[in-house]
Amino acid sequence: MFLFRHQVYKGFLSSGEAVVIKGANTDSLQVSTEFTTNEIELLSRIHHRNVVGLIWFCFKEGEQILVYEYMPNGTLRECLTGQTAVSMDWDRRITLALGSARGIAYLHMEANPPIIHRDIKSSNILLDDKLMARVADFGLSKVVLDRDKLEHMSRQVKGTPVCTFLLPDCLGLYNVKSHIHNIRLFYFCSMHFLPC
Repeated sequence: MFLFRHQVYKGFLSSGEAVVIKGANTDSLQVSTEFTTNEIELLSRIHHRNVVGLIWFCFKEGEQILVYEYMPNGTLRECLTGQTAVSMDWDRRITLALGSARGIAYLHMEANPPIIHRDIKSSNILLDDKLMARVADFGLSKVVLDRDKLEHMSRQVKGTPVCTFLLPDCLGLYNVKSHIHNIRLFYFCSMHFLPC
């Protein structure tokens, strides 16, 4: 199988379970290795019902392959923009917001060491077969080895520029305060059917 940089496929295990196969080839080895290794390191440590699980990975013959749980109801962004048949009434939006908040809170407070996602947006919240929100795409995430340094993590903003909101007092800084502000705006957009 030849995979282009970060191509995503649906596949099936021998048990019949549907999975997502994400792959990268050596055309962009440095970037791909950094993102893929980061995802493997993070996802192999965390297990929460509101975080997409890593099932398997392989680095072989210049290809990198990650296998994740399959989320049949797509992304929150697709639901907000009417690209799926999922009804997005008020109760469903609140339930999805709470589910994704639980996943993010787990990463911040219960994961050991804590993890800052750095790319929260509606296309990185996936919906499983029971319409439970699951946080996904950990390629830009950062492990915080010292909890005392949660307030000052990085001077480099990560994530999708259009969807990264910053507090004026955090300009040039990316830390927990700016991350939480970004999440608040993400929820505001989600509650008002704005695909951020």
